[in-house]
Amino acid sequence: MALTSYRNDGLTFEVDDSGGAAEAVVLLHGFPQTRTSWAGLTPHLVGAGYRVLAPDQRGYSPGARPKRRRDYAIGRLVGDVLALADAAGLKRFHVLGHDWGGGAGWALAEAHPERLLSLTSLSTPHPRAMAASMVRSNQALKSWYMLAFQLPWLPEAIIESNAGGERVRGALIDAGMAPAEADDSMELLRNGACLLYTSDAADDLLCVGLGGRRILKKKN
Repeated sequence: MALTSYRNDGLTFEVDDSGGAAEAVVLLHGFPQTRTSWAGLTPHLVGAGYRVLAPDQRGYSPGARPKRRRDYAIGRLVGDVLALADAAGLKRFHVLGHDWGGGAGWALAEAHPERLLSLTSLSTPHPRAMAASMVRSNQALKSWYMLAFQLPWLPEAIIESNAGGERVRGALIDAGMAPAEADDSMELLRNGACLLYTSDAADDLLCVGLGGRRILKKKN
């Protein structure tokens, strides 16, 4: 039976599941996107004989937006994927992650390699390679937005303004999004549905919320 949602850690996650008993692929979307970003790829994977599961990650499903920053630790995102696999009855499975979903995939592979058949990460290098590139190349300049999103209130003000919002929308389209998808992503940002993860070691690292749901400055 195909899943439409699953629960973990007191939260409810929405998921698109093609169903069936075939070898499974779990698709982890990036930022600022949802499970619908995989709509073009899913039919090809199903046609190749795979069962495809594409969840909305923590911070995106309306029923899975906790307010504490500690609830976005990377270990929690890994737990969400395992909970999905368990709910779907998957002992081992493939993972395909894009952007921040790729980061979650790398963490899953490190913590639970026995559960994976394979890992494919799109546009997200291995964490050690990423860290090295920050000091050996211009990657830090290209990743400026990670720091910018952590400034108090400024990201919200830019995105909610007409001029700033149009610039962000244009940047998403320049990055490859279709205009309609960029519009959907802007709605996510403005409504506070996009929250990135924090590391287990540093509770306030890379923890971002927009649209009035900022996590970095909230008290636990």
